[in-house]
Amino acid sequence: MASFLPGGPATSDRIDDLAAELTLSLELSRGEGCDLAATQRAADRLAEAFHGAIVAAEAAERDESNESLDDVYKLVESAYRQWKAVDAAFAQTIRLAYEHQVPRANLLIDDVRASLERKVGEPIAEAYTELRTRWAAHVDSRPWDSFLNRAPQHVDRGPLEGALNALARGDDLDVEDAIGALANGLRYAFAEHLNTHPEDLDDLEVGIWKRPEVLVASDFWGHPKRTRLLDILAHSGSERSRTSAKTLAKLFAPNPKGAAAVVRALDDVHESQRERFTRCLMLHPDYEVRRYAANNTDINSIWKVVTPEAVPCATILSLLERLVGSSRYTTAQRKIFFDAVYRRLLSLTTRSDVLYARGIVRIFVKLNFFLEDSYFHKLSTLMDYLASKEKLHGINDGLLADYIARMRTEKAKAGSIPSEDPSFDGIPLVVLRKLARDGHFWHVLITHPIAKIARETVAHVSTKDRALQIANNHRVNSEVLRGLGRKRELFSALPAKMALLSNPQTPIAVSMNYVSDLTLQDVEALLRRSTVHPELRNQLRAKYDAVKR
Repeated sequence: MASFLPGGPATSDRIDDLAAELTLSLELSRGEGCDLAATQRAADRLAEAFHGAIVAAEAAERDESNESLDDVYKLVESAYRQWKAVDAAFAQTIRLAYEHQVPRANLLIDDVRASLERKVGEPIAEAYTELRTRWAAHVDSRPWDSFLNRAPQHVDRGPLEGALNALARGDDLDVEDAIGALANGLRYAFAEHLNTHPEDLDDLEVGIWKRPEVLVASDFWGHPKRTRLLDILAHSGSERSRTSAKTLAKLFAPNPKGAAAVVRALDDVHESQRERFTRCLMLHPDYEVRRYAANNTDINSIWKVVTPEAVPCATILSLLERLVGSSRYTTAQRKIFFDAVYRRLLSLTTRSDVLYARGIVRIFVKLNFFLEDSYFHKLSTLMDYLASKEKLHGINDGLLADYIARMRTEKAKAGSIPSEDPSFDGIPLVVLRKLARDGHFWHVLITHPIAKIARETVAHVSTKDRALQIANNHRVNSEVLRGLGRKRELFSALPAKMALLSNPQTPIAVSMNYVSDLTLQDVEALLRRSTVHPELRNQLRAKYDAVKR
């Protein structure tokens, strides 16, 4: 069963050991900055061991006797679990680097992660799904011992059920998150579910077709050579849904008649779907098609296209050309566009991404708002990251260096310019939630009345100074204070603790966790503050009276 490679045999123990080695290396070195070469070597060793599991899965597929199916299934399932753990360690390191809690140099490990996903993540997920299908058929043919030999629950069962429930019954924010998860990390589990439970599409179709561009971004850019969800949807669900999936897939199929034929095909799309399909065409590989779609849709559609995780840099460039090339769009909208794509531009894992990002930066450096202090800092960070990526991909024409020199010269002449927060009028909730999640305008969005948006800012209140600032803000969303209140280390100082308990928005359950820390003098001080929540005031009064007796 095992495949003997230079790195050793394909065994669960070897994969476990190499995965643990890589994960531990990421966790221990992220504080100083991960050694890119050492991380790559550890990833290569892990990829060799995973390759053995993939070869074993392919051999089991050819073995019609199913003699090795049980052993191979256990090996591949274990490997898949380890891949999820390793990928989570990469994601955590990159997230902390983006939030500047560890050195920004850690962002550069995204190339290693992307390479490992192509070599390991996608193939092992595909092998795991196929073996589960094979195992289910094997068990169905042996009903006399199916109880003893039935397949265990899918590794992704919990997240999958949560995403399916959100897709069927959630609001627009829930639906976007659900489709994003199902189209990316849960892609193979979702594909298996659709194949084995096609009747569930009756509940899922409405959610799926709210944001088809998320599927398109993942099908044709994020996972171009693997299972496409549109192909599965083309053969499952209602007739209307199948027709929509087939039509959309056809729009993205190679067309010898060029962009004009693709655009004409929109005439055959039902009016109720045309705006959504035009949104999807902003993700088309053909530049002329992207430009047509960008010029024939409204600003709300543009916002929805830039939110998917797998939005290609080619699309960002086409949309930016429209926003800059038309006087219809305000400086505020251009600022928000930059902030909405900023996180994506700090994840360039292919040479194509880098080249498109150069075109994007070429336009950005001409916009005046980048002379404002905070935007200048963001653009400088982006350009430094892009310079590192150019070096990795052997791009040495000096063009980016000219942009950097020109921008810094202009900033030196302009001097310090305080940044002005843009107006959020007319900006869809999905974009506001993305801005909050990425840490932009957290000091404003932390007061947003919709908890799902405000809660995204909690991760960015990572210092005691910020925690004190938020605790003193009596307009902050109560759900934010609920999340922050669990982080006792942020409120270890008495002023922060008193500010938190004095905030009328602080949930009583959070406040009660701190009451035992208070001295009698602290209680007296709080009772003199008019902003203390009435229920907390009663508890403090009772504590005060008990001590005074």
